[in-house]
Amino acid sequence: MEQLLIMTNKILCTHNGDKETTASRFNTFNDRFHLGSEWIKFRIKDPISMSLSTALDKNIEGFIFHQIGTRQSPDWWTGFNTDNYLPGKNHATVIDKLPEKLRAKIRNHTAMVHLDQSMEANPLIDKWFNYYAAFHNAFNLFNLPPSQFVITTCNLIENQLYDTWCTENNIADKMIIVSCNFFASACAQDHFFRPGPTSVSFAEHIEHKTNNNIQLFNCLNRIVREHRVAFVAMLNYYDLINDNKVSHDFYPEHYRNEIIINEFARHPAFNYLNVVNTTQKLPLVLDTSHFQLNKAQNLFAEVYLDTWVSVITETFYYEYPGTVIFFSEKIFKPMRAMHPFILVGTPGSIKELHTQGFKTFSDWWDESYDDIVEPTARLEAICNLLVTLSYKTKDEWMNMYSEMESVLVHNYNHLKTNDWLQALKPNIIDRIQHD
Repeated sequence: MEQLLIMTNKILCTHNGDKETTASRFNTFNDRFHLGSEWIKFRIKDPISMSLSTALDKNIEGFIFHQIGTRQSPDWWTGFNTDNYLPGKNHATVIDKLPEKLRAKIRNHTAMVHLDQSMEANPLIDKWFNYYAAFHNAFNLFNLPPSQFVITTCNLIENQLYDTWCTENNIADKMIIVSCNFFASACAQDHFFRPGPTSVSFAEHIEHKTNNNIQLFNCLNRIVREHRVAFVAMLNYYDLINDNKVSHDFYPEHYRNEIIINEFARHPAFNYLNVVNTTQKLPLVLDTSHFQLNKAQNLFAEVYLDTWVSVITETFYYEYPGTVIFFSEKIFKPMRAMHPFILVGTPGSIKELHTQGFKTFSDWWDESYDDIVEPTARLEAICNLLVTLSYKTKDEWMNMYSEMESVLVHNYNHLKTNDWLQALKPNIIDRIQHD
């Protein structure tokens, strides 16, 4: 009996074994859910882990914090926007899937549901669909208090987007949206990188660069994305591929003769002659020709040692104007390698890095490309910057590196020591333990 009393005062961190494999309109079958991450569980005092069915079927007393790990973008995992699904196939929404016993606990505030999108940054409101409205409609349908639902995301402005929508729609009872730099937290840990090196020291750079011929930049591109296709074509147009370290897979068939992206202004780099010339050089292989192999947790030390600067093509570039600011492991790898960088990302990304406490390189080159909204013009500004930097001599670069040391060391230390997930405590941890 004494053991039972101890158990009732605990927090039950529950999960589902059911991943719900769903068929898409592309006749593929993908899991919409997984067990969720450990970010929050590790910060709760003495949590008890178990399956949700065990907690509910055995009527184990305690506050249930139920985690649902999500996969891909919200059009897939929420189930609200069913355009992606085959007719007649299983596509219950993430709210439909909650057992009624759990819903009852949510209604009396003895349970919360965590929708874990912590390693994704797709916004929940965009030009195609409003997921905020869909969630609140589902909450009304099942008489569920929105305040018992938590969504974690890597989109650093998601909570601002949601607060604005709630204000505009007079929503008082709100979900808890927690935007955190989850990839920074992951990359701060040495064990995130496996196997191989976890960092490159400034001294290693100086020694290697003093004794070897060094190329201007590296630009690693694994997953094919439209802005990467356009950027590599423009690098080729400005003759910036052959003498630098650039990787890229074959272009998709519809981009092998001409590049037309609706949101991009036309440019000679996207025309037939340059695109065909670019495709003849593909694939551009550096570490591996297996471009679909996820190497997020590998630090390719040689590419930093052999180049002066990293050109980072982030995950998002133009897709969600004004609704996403996201940093993946791509930007934090050069920080761990003490390497300066130029960022091919959404407008305002450099400014957001400053907000996050990092330093960048405006003392040594023009970073005004960060302010350019039109996608083609931003790519061209970055290419023009690279052309300008290509004229610098080795002695000039060595002097610049010496001047940059304090910035490179700062970024490394800030990445390693900052608590990137501090927003979890007031928004989630304190709330769970108080309830």
